[in-house]
Amino acid sequence: MGNDIQEIEKRLYTPEEIDFLKTFYPYIHNQDLAEILGRSAISIGGKACTMKVHKCKGFYKLNMRRVSAIGREKVPHRTSYYTKGHESWNKGKKISDEHRQKLIDSSYKKGNIPFNIKPIGATRNINNYNEIKVDHAKWIAVSRYNWMQVHGDIPQGYVIFHIDGNHLNDHIDNLCLITRGQMATINRHYNGLTPELKEVQIIINQIKQLIK
Repeated sequence: MGNDIQEIEKRLYTPEEIDFLKTFYPYIHNQDLAEILGRSAISIGGKACTMKVHKCKGFYKLNMRRVSAIGREKVPHRTSYYTKGHESWNKGKKISDEHRQKLIDSSYKKGNIPFNIKPIGATRNINNYNEIKVDHAKWIAVSRYNWMQVHGDIPQGYVIFHIDGNHLNDHIDNLCLITRGQMATINRHYNGLTPELKEVQIIINQIKQLIK
């Protein structure tokens, strides 16, 4: 049997067989084509690949109906799903008191606190910025937190700027309050300045803003 298959695989495809595959390969299952041409399904698939012939969309819809082009039943792609009219094995059965208690004991209780939750005041580093937890599921930048502890709320449209360019240096002496427009100007034109000159430029920009 093995030798017969090998002989079939070695046999070259005739021009008629090639034309047949070009015409019917997109619509007929490989196993059906193999039976028609007297070849193996693997050989059919390999030849179609070399010819760059592919199955059409309609073929996959037909295959999902489990009926081949010549009427042969095929195994469906999915066999583990529930069919219409299926009844669960535990339909009408009541849960035992022991099982109910296990569910109660293993489920989360109202107000339960996960073991790995971070306490308020905990810090973390996200994208090279330090953050501090100020409330449940609420984190803010440490720079903003430190500024608000000293100067109060940050006005809308303003941001906290690190004077020395080090985003991890959140000391209050390294922080200043500037507008988003000033931030864009500094990032675009004065990014290479030293911390001292950058601080002077920030003051100049703020004075210009007041004059306007």
